[in-house]
Amino acid sequence: MDAVYGNDTSAALDRYRLPFLTISAALLLAASGENVFVRAGVYNESITLPASVSLTGAGTQCVTIQRLGVSALTTLVTMGDDSRLENATCLLSSSGAHDLIGVEYPSGTSISAKIRTAVITVTSTSVAAPTILGLRSAGTSATTYSSANPIARTTVNVVSSGTGITRALLVNGPNRFSVRETILYASGAGTNIIGLESNHASAVVEMKASTIGGVLSDIARTTGTILVGSTIFLNNNTNTNSFTALTQSSTMTFGVIGNPGANTTYNLVPGTLVIGDLPATPLDIPVISTTILFSGIIRFTGTIGVGVSVTFNVYKNASVSPSFSITLNAGESTKQLSTISVNFLNGDSYRTTLVTVGNPGAGTFTSAVQFY
Repeated sequence: MDAVYGNDTSAALDRYRLPFLTISAALLLAASGENVFVRAGVYNESITLPASVSLTGAGTQCVTIQRLGVSALTTLVTMGDDSRLENATCLLSSSGAHDLIGVEYPSGTSISAKIRTAVITVTSTSVAAPTILGLRSAGTSATTYSSANPIARTTVNVVSSGTGITRALLVNGPNRFSVRETILYASGAGTNIIGLESNHASAVVEMKASTIGGVLSDIARTTGTILVGSTIFLNNNTNTNSFTALTQSSTMTFGVIGNPGANTTYNLVPGTLVIGDLPATPLDIPVISTTILFSGIIRFTGTIGVGVSVTFNVYKNASVSPSFSITLNAGESTKQLSTISVNFLNGDSYRTTLVTVGNPGAGTFTSAVQFY
């Protein structure tokens, strides 16, 4: 492949000796198991990788695949089953109200297709409402664990000025998409800019040893599952839905020794105290650095009767309404809440309470919340 001296016509007649001018022409003739090597240059084209074909650039600094100033809906790179793209920079841009996708993973490819050591940048200066995506996995694929990672050692930048959906990574199909050692960054003056979103009930997204940033939120688990491990959230914010931490998070525990009274509110403190030693006024706990409360669990050793409840509340910045609540009702002894998240910034605070409705009777109350 040679952007200066290549010739698609002659290369088609002797493809193992002569270089092609365009990547598309070479991919059209590439057989399963072959690798297309791309020499330094700028290639102004969209490409589709056939199944089981690899494309290797001479380096991210010297190989650019681009479509700039497009005037229609455009996908720059479409991955094929078991295909591979590496060592290249991919650029896609438009000033019009046109939907843009940097890399598309169709059905079946989220497990087998791979991108390694690449830079993907998608830019829209339109102030209308186009959809601007760095990566999208919308097809149907296996949702069980796989050791393969579709994306690794890659940077994805998405910049938008419009009001439409803008995502560095969008997983909106029943598939599993795993990312490691990668930066997902969505920015711009737009109003709906998120780093990572999962919005299919069967979608599973794994983020490991990576960095995610977005304007509206870093991640948004609308539906589906997001698994996060050793990953930095640049703004430490979510769309109020929770996620799952793959590594041990910070845990704060609250416990009460003694039987809670009827229709009473108790101000809790970290650790475990005798009920008579709990403070009469709320204790506001300061937050040192940005963090996210994403899960909590409560337990009561007694038997809760009909019409009786025990509730654990977390209040942000002394708000009169709880931001996070878990309630045990009649017959319940343990309950976990992992579908809601609360964002905290440096300088924020939180306080916790135990509230009884009716008389829960004899029993010990314990609770724990997790921060990422």
